[in-house]
Amino acid sequence: MVRAPYFCRVKPFLPPLPIVLVWLVTLCCLTSCAMKVAPTGGPVDRTPTEVASTDPANGALNVSERTLTIRFTSYVDRGVRNAIVIQPKARFTSSYAGNEIEVTFEDELLPNTTYTVTLGTDWKDMRGNSPTQAMSVTFSTGPEIDTGAITGTVSGAELRNIKVLVYAGADTLGPAFNPMQRFATYVMPVGSAGVFTVAGLRDGAYRLVVVQDGNSNDLLDVNESYAMAISDIDIRQGARQRVELVLGPSLSKMRDDSIAAATPPDTTQRDTSARDTTKRSIEPGSIEGTFQDSLDLKGPYLLRFKEASGSVTAVVRVRSGESWRVEAIPPGTYSMDLVIDANRNDRYDHGMPFPYAFAERMVPISRSVTVRSRWTSEGVAVVVK
Repeated sequence: MVRAPYFCRVKPFLPPLPIVLVWLVTLCCLTSCAMKVAPTGGPVDRTPTEVASTDPANGALNVSERTLTIRFTSYVDRGVRNAIVIQPKARFTSSYAGNEIEVTFEDELLPNTTYTVTLGTDWKDMRGNSPTQAMSVTFSTGPEIDTGAITGTVSGAELRNIKVLVYAGADTLGPAFNPMQRFATYVMPVGSAGVFTVAGLRDGAYRLVVVQDGNSNDLLDVNESYAMAISDIDIRQGARQRVELVLGPSLSKMRDDSIAAATPPDTTQRDTSARDTTKRSIEPGSIEGTFQDSLDLKGPYLLRFKEASGSVTAVVRVRSGESWRVEAIPPGTYSMDLVIDANRNDRYDHGMPFPYAFAERMVPISRSVTVRSRWTSEGVAVVVK
């Protein structure tokens, strides 16, 4: 029998078992350190994740680095990268690392410029929670930060995909200005709470438009709800200006809520308790009262009566210091507001994109009125103060 060469019969070296275990534990530790994983187990946390810190910090000066790091209080979904907005507009890339993201400017930062990086609300943490309002971090490439800001609220029946478009140099915008074609200098997403802040503004005049931007193109489209401010906004000495906007219907769904159109609806309903299902009449009521303008808003004034859904049921023209009356209004409880009908077309206008027109001023009335069938609600005093 021929024996195999000696070198073929050498036994392979196997390290002792303790050493193998040490290698495996070390490898696992290295792997876990290199990958961030959201913690598991425990009760479901319904508290929305917040920003824990940023680098550079909010308010930092003389910033030259082109990378901003945002750290969160818990792990977030990768979709957070799609919620980043930079003002003034700048090209950027982003990277994701579980409980933090990095935003890198593709171009050199402009000198002596205040930048605002905003996270909108269209993202979730790993437990499915979404923030209720946007978060911003502001820094400057120079020795000071522009402190001007526009803050405000947007109200409407549905506050999804809402953006505030802010155009710098409003005093130089000519008659050709059209938010359906022109991109804004600043774009701010608005959360479901309807609260927004556009910060880091230099002194100057700004024009503001609110858009329900369903296609995310940062423009007003014919099928999107919108609202204009009642005037351009002047920022002086770094001050903060506040505005309130009421979202109106899109151009394609513009409805007429003028005095002529705001007539009572069908005041009959089907009697389901009767076998013949005939209709029984619900007789309307009426309202009468007085109006006083303590703010001297001048007018002309339209007093509107609205249902809980926001639809306008009745409109009456009023004069300060005089009485008014609304006839044949269906029973129910109504909120009221006052419109300054600047163009005297007997309706509220929330602005026009082209030719551009500001929204008319609307003043909420801090009381409601209940109407009963075949009854006159008397002594309804409406006072603007």
